[in-house]
Amino acid sequence: MLKYEIENETETSSQVSQISQIKADVIVVGSSISGLMTSCYLKLKLPHLNILAIGPRPEQEKRAYVGESLTEISIHFFWEIGLKDYLDRTHDRKNGLTFYHKLRIDDPNDYRYSVHAPGESLYYHSRQLNRPIFDRDLYHHAVQMGVQFLDGKVKEVNIGDGKNHHQAIVKTATGECVQLSARWIVDATGHHRIIGKKVATYNHPETGQRSAFWFRLADFNEFLPQLELSMRRPHEYDLLHSTHHFMGHANWIWCIPLQSSDRRNLISVGITYRPDLYDRPMQTLEHFLAAVESEHPAVAAMVRSGQILDMHSYRNYLYSADRVYSANGWFLVGNAARTVDPLYSTGLAMTALQIQQITEIVRRDLANTLAMDDVEALSSLWCQITARRQVDITDQYVTMHDPFSAHLRRYWNLNGWWNAILPLWWCGFLTNPQGADGLMGLLQGGEKSERAAWDLFRDASTQIGAAESRHFEQTFDFDQIINRRFDRPIHSIPQQLSRYFLWRLKMRFKLMKRLGWQQQVPQIRPLLLDLVRMLAVKYLFRLKFKSLFQTIDPPLCFDCASAAKQDHLSSIQALLP
Repeated sequence: MLKYEIENETETSSQVSQISQIKADVIVVGSSISGLMTSCYLKLKLPHLNILAIGPRPEQEKRAYVGESLTEISIHFFWEIGLKDYLDRTHDRKNGLTFYHKLRIDDPNDYRYSVHAPGESLYYHSRQLNRPIFDRDLYHHAVQMGVQFLDGKVKEVNIGDGKNHHQAIVKTATGECVQLSARWIVDATGHHRIIGKKVATYNHPETGQRSAFWFRLADFNEFLPQLELSMRRPHEYDLLHSTHHFMGHANWIWCIPLQSSDRRNLISVGITYRPDLYDRPMQTLEHFLAAVESEHPAVAAMVRSGQILDMHSYRNYLYSADRVYSANGWFLVGNAARTVDPLYSTGLAMTALQIQQITEIVRRDLANTLAMDDVEALSSLWCQITARRQVDITDQYVTMHDPFSAHLRRYWNLNGWWNAILPLWWCGFLTNPQGADGLMGLLQGGEKSERAAWDLFRDASTQIGAAESRHFEQTFDFDQIINRRFDRPIHSIPQQLSRYFLWRLKMRFKLMKRLGWQQQVPQIRPLLLDLVRMLAVKYLFRLKFKSLFQTIDPPLCFDCASAAKQDHLSSIQALLP
């Protein structure tokens, strides 16, 4: 039974039946994973608010589930809402992202791969979500936290103007019409974008679109024994328990091991590609196998050995909203805000970041300290981070098959994640309006510098020609780039950000030296720009954010260090004979 105030309107001549009225503080439209995450987090951080989520139980709705690979932000998010023990028991351990670059992508008989992944164990371990199970259990967790649910579909929405509350008409599963009103409303309806289409303008890129085909596979023979792998050093963990990426011509394949309730061998397998560059048909399992056998026959053999549980596909699915939050109290989260390429598994991480930003906006609104500029700063920062990442990934498809160029792009991108995004998020800069506004300056004007680096990577690959394993050992050590302990105090932020720019400098300088200075004039200006930014963040960042360093609140209120220590002890025990 709902705990909200419920009233019945008197029938008028224009009404066929009575309409119940429900008043809540926050309406979350949608009960998929982004809606459940939003509901749980708001209830955790602002427990006095009435949170009402609209939608059916996950198991009662047909959904295009995909194996979900969590990353640092999303795993901490779920730990904080109380799911660490549950995740450890129920979902497969993830040791990081593993990328397989085939040395001869056009030769089906060549099984040699250069493997790029952390050699040393990560400090914080994530999980691979078996989504049908996880979504069901997350729903029950939300109920236990005090989130209320209304099983129905939204038929009409009227967005308030800040003075007047938002209104929604819902037709319940029993056929009753219910009128809802709330001060804040969240669109978590995925590609339906029930609210988003009313309040935002969506951009659908004409070039660089993305399509995907995927399925879950059970009772299969593993692919690793068939591969000839070369890597800088032996891994300290079981490589199988990773998120696997096989790179090809304008496409990449994911393989995500999952834990199932009956302990069967289970894995999510899929392909993401740019349809403007990849002209193979991709609508059936036969299409998938024909394409994959030509580049990665070991993956095709694994698929043929197992049992397909379900299949799904999206075509030309990329879009993005021009704004995702409003001072009038509406918010777009997850796929209602934008769709992403899952190459780096940051979809749920960016959703978690959004939810933390939304919670900060609502908190300030309740305290009457919210300024319109606060909302704009957080919205703009999130849109800028996600847009820059997707532009970069879009360009990668041109050289995704090129093992040497592609692995340099990987290191360049992950340097930004480990040494910039994660420390800034951990210390609260991405969820604080003043921090977000200041960081926009660091993000602006970097497009030419990025593209110059991409050109540099292509030139280096051209010089090498047909790459061999030894060539990768002559570049950079990924374990040195990774910032495993990004969870340091706020006073370390200048040092961590300067490390980010230092690695960019090292990569440019080493490759420019290798190619010959006289041919690298276009790289001089980006090199100097990174040098200036490295010195600026090291010596001036603290001055720029002087007041913020004293008052900023990190988004997490959970003993993550203790949780990580437990993970380390369990991983060490697992390696003992």
